[in-house]
Amino acid sequence: MKNASRNGGAWRGFLKKVAVYFSAFILVFNTSFSAFFIAVPIALSEDLCQTPVDVVLIIDTSGSMAQGEALSQCDWWQIEWVVDHLEWVEHTDYDVTEQWCDDRDLSPHHPSVYASATQSKMDSAKEAASSFVNNLGDQDQSGLVSFDDLADLVKGLSNDHPATNSAINGLAVTTGATNIGDAIAFATQELEDNSNSQAVKAMILLTDGKANRPNGLGYGEDPEDVAYAEEKAQDAADLDYKIFTIGLGSNGDINETMLQNIADLTGAEYYQSSNGNDLSGIYDEIAWEVCQYGSISGCKYNDLNNNGTIDSGEEKIVDWEIILGGDAEESQLTDENGCYSFAGLLEGDYVVSEGENLAFTPFTKTFPIDDEYNITLAEGENSEDVDFLNYFPVCGNEIIDVDFGEVCELDDTQECDADGYNGTETCNQECSGWGECETDESCGDGAVNGTEECDDGNTESDDGCSDECLLEGDPVCGNNVLEQGEECDDGNTEPGDGCDELCNIEEAEGANPGDIVINEIMQNPQAVLDSNGEWFEVYNTTLQDIDLINCVMSDNDGETHTIATSLIVPSLGYAVLTKNGEESQNGGIIPDYVYSGHILSNSSDEIVLTCDDTEIDRVEYDNGATFPDPSGASMILADSSLDNNIGANWCVSSSSFGSGDLGTPGSENDTCGDVAYCGNEITEGEEECDDGDNNGIYGYCNSDCSGQTSSVCGNGTLEGEEEGDDGNTEPGDGCDETCIIEIEEPECVDNDSDGYGENCDLGTDCDDESSNVNPGASEACGDGVDNNCNGSTDEGCDVGGGGGGGGGGPVSLYIHSEKIEGFTTSTAEISWHTNKLATSRIVYGILPSDPIGAWPNLGYASTTEEISEKTTFHSVALDNLLSGASYYLRVVSSASGEIFGNELTFTTSEEDVSVEEEADTEDDEQAPEEEAGDGEENSEEEEQEEENSQTGGSEANNEPSGNSSGANEEEGVVLGEQIENEEEEEEEDEDESQPEDDQSSTKTEEETKKKQTVSTEDKGDDNKDGEDEDKEDDEDDSNAIWWWLLILLIITSGYYGYKKYQSENGRD
Repeated sequence: MKNASRNGGAWRGFLKKVAVYFSAFILVFNTSFSAFFIAVPIALSEDLCQTPVDVVLIIDTSGSMAQGEALSQCDWWQIEWVVDHLEWVEHTDYDVTEQWCDDRDLSPHHPSVYASATQSKMDSAKEAASSFVNNLGDQDQSGLVSFDDLADLVKGLSNDHPATNSAINGLAVTTGATNIGDAIAFATQELEDNSNSQAVKAMILLTDGKANRPNGLGYGEDPEDVAYAEEKAQDAADLDYKIFTIGLGSNGDINETMLQNIADLTGAEYYQSSNGNDLSGIYDEIAWEVCQYGSISGCKYNDLNNNGTIDSGEEKIVDWEIILGGDAEESQLTDENGCYSFAGLLEGDYVVSEGENLAFTPFTKTFPIDDEYNITLAEGENSEDVDFLNYFPVCGNEIIDVDFGEVCELDDTQECDADGYNGTETCNQECSGWGECETDESCGDGAVNGTEECDDGNTESDDGCSDECLLEGDPVCGNNVLEQGEECDDGNTEPGDGCDELCNIEEAEGANPGDIVINEIMQNPQAVLDSNGEWFEVYNTTLQDIDLINCVMSDNDGETHTIATSLIVPSLGYAVLTKNGEESQNGGIIPDYVYSGHILSNSSDEIVLTCDDTEIDRVEYDNGATFPDPSGASMILADSSLDNNIGANWCVSSSSFGSGDLGTPGSENDTCGDVAYCGNEITEGEEECDDGDNNGIYGYCNSDCSGQTSSVCGNGTLEGEEEGDDGNTEPGDGCDETCIIEIEEPECVDNDSDGYGENCDLGTDCDDESSNVNPGASEACGDGVDNNCNGSTDEGCDVGGGGGGGGGGPVSLYIHSEKIEGFTTSTAEISWHTNKLATSRIVYGILPSDPIGAWPNLGYASTTEEISEKTTFHSVALDNLLSGASYYLRVVSSASGEIFGNELTFTTSEEDVSVEEEADTEDDEQAPEEEAGDGEENSEEEEQEEENSQTGGSEANNEPSGNSSGANEEEGVVLGEQIENEEEEEEEDEDESQPEDDQSSTKTEEETKKKQTVSTEDKGDDNKDGEDEDKEDDEDDSNAIWWWLLILLIITSGYYGYKKYQSENGRD
């Protein structure tokens, strides 16, 4: 229909709508006050719709449509003499004017009443339908179907609207019945055959009767005909045809329910007119409603140059399926002009996509980028230019379609190797490969070409140049002349540069993580289209060429591309990978590789490089959140040593290339002045120093700029704390990989191969001839053998072992193989084993603990932090020890309760004391001498203790020291009967083995007091009385017990209070 939608001509649309509603307003008043108002249908003189409209008018011509015609009538009164008196007499006149009737309004009691002339229903319908047709324009089509007993296509669809009006005016009332179903079927078929695919398709059905044909008898109403009419309306709805219905008369004459159902099925409206006087207004309202439908339209193009835009000369494609989804679902083929239109759409959300045409395969979609459109359509809105572009690869179109098997284009040539000579080959007619390599060069033509080493103009040998144009004589590698037997000669004999020291070509290596770095990305070019100008660059950080063949580039959304051909990234060099290989289209780049199937999003995306299922590098840029987000310029990594997945390490290129975008494809990146990184000779950020290229060299800043370098093992120079540096980091040559002098360890002697034996890591073995007997073995019941080397045969498996602590019961924890691994002036290393997993700590001091004191220190001055990670082999280091001092210690482990081992002792190495220190400490010289004396007198006893500890302590481990049993009972450790028996046996052994008299015992006590005195003086203690110190230690031990009990009480109270709080507050 004519004119724009409400969105296109707001003011004119407003006036038209006012006109329609004003017409309806007049009709309403006319209904109530027919004596005073005449229905005046208002024709809309301007176009209403921008979208084309194809409409078929369906008009009832049955006999009842002749009803309703009448002349004008005036009922009026005048006073007359009747017989013998005057009275008011009524008169009725026809075919008079309203003014004539008003002039006869003579009686104050009987006013004149005027009734205007009325048309027949048919005349009213013809007049209103013609008014509707007059609003149609050249882009619209109109047609006419009439019905009585039968339906008839009176005039087919065309834009010859005067012919439609002529057909309407020619309609005549018949004596037939009402066949609504066939009338709808005729109109549907006409729209299906001859409508414009881009038009809104509608019918306007007018009837004054009820459906009674073709199934009924032609009078009343037949239910089958009602159902038949609604069935045909559903067929029209399936084709997205609208049917507006008009019932002429009252509900007794028409079936309003059926007419409403037909309108509802097709998404249209139902109207009712009592006598036909308001039909013109109804048709005008339908005209308005038709214009409220929107449309989506566009065309399908052949994108000849694969650039994603519609260029001059690119043709449209017919018969290509376009699919509509969302709030309406349908599809259509592009018409003879290659275009489509979905019309008659209500306000809503729609998705438009394309199908396929087997006549055009293979192909790629070049626009839209996301393969479909998502459109929100307002009421009456027409969304145009919703176009689709496809590219069809054709050999000879000057585009190398790698994804479709093309390797070249017609008339393309390239250099080739013709048996060692330079040649030229031409692309074949299918663009799938190259023709034969042709050359004009040959040996003997007097010019050194190809692989020739010489050419003396002949093919004779023994004249210095052989018949194959090779130099005669022995080849010399490194003279920059390729001679017979050499694969290459680069003028040197250095390996690692592609040609090794024997002049053999070095194969490129594969990539490992960190070898290849993604260091420049052009995701949003401006000089060319994104689809052509996207590229990224990689950098080889190694000293060896790397081949990326079979590596895969991908992102997190499933886009992947496998590098199918050799792609050599030179040592410390670059390779550029582009989406389009044509220099004239990609912005002016000569690429090293052309990829497909991977799009670099302008917002956020990822580039992941994987080789042999190993991720080599990854960059995830983020739409400007942390990474740069340039347009028309590449993102560049400030330095290849930086983490390229951190946005702050990137900046924007400043150098122009090719078509005018900014970037440095294939060459060193521009400087990122605002990016701090280690190696730029500027101390910045958190850097402690930055010596540029000298970073990492001894005496300069280290490689991460966090401080000065320490010694470098393996450089042949003795630096820092190195004990030696033999110029390598290979162990086993006297200087190990950390530049520590290697000391040959004694060989482990393990006769039964159970891991235990002399000088073995696991410890010594009490029976090295049986692999079932060792400190780590489980005790076997009933065999009479000490399987676990704990000094007893626990046949009942109910006896706990372990030096000095532990309780009874099955599989109790015990300690064995305590050993002092070594010590220096201030440190010592102690190891031991347990029969099952347990924690580790050591209690120690310069005084022995005899008898055993209270937990946790057992009477010793210090304890190490408990190592909570449980193990069976324990090793704990002591540090910050006094030099030249004797220390006593016990190892402590816990599985479910703590036990301790035998008391061990050692003396730290003495430091060299300078003359000044000796002078300052003259008063303290006696103590070390006395200690040394004690050490000599007790050497035999210490040797025995050390021997016991190194041989597994089979006797010592079963000897409780002092009051250990009592100490353990204070701490809640229950000792078994075995321990009590062992104590009794030990006391008997001590009585029998005591070689000396009471004087020896007294002498030992005096020596112990001397050691205590020395220890007190070394610590600067003012208390010099040994007996007072013992008393004070006892008091401290007692106080310590009470302090530990108080702390335990506080912790327990706090724990249960917290659990109660959690319970009351519903927490776990």
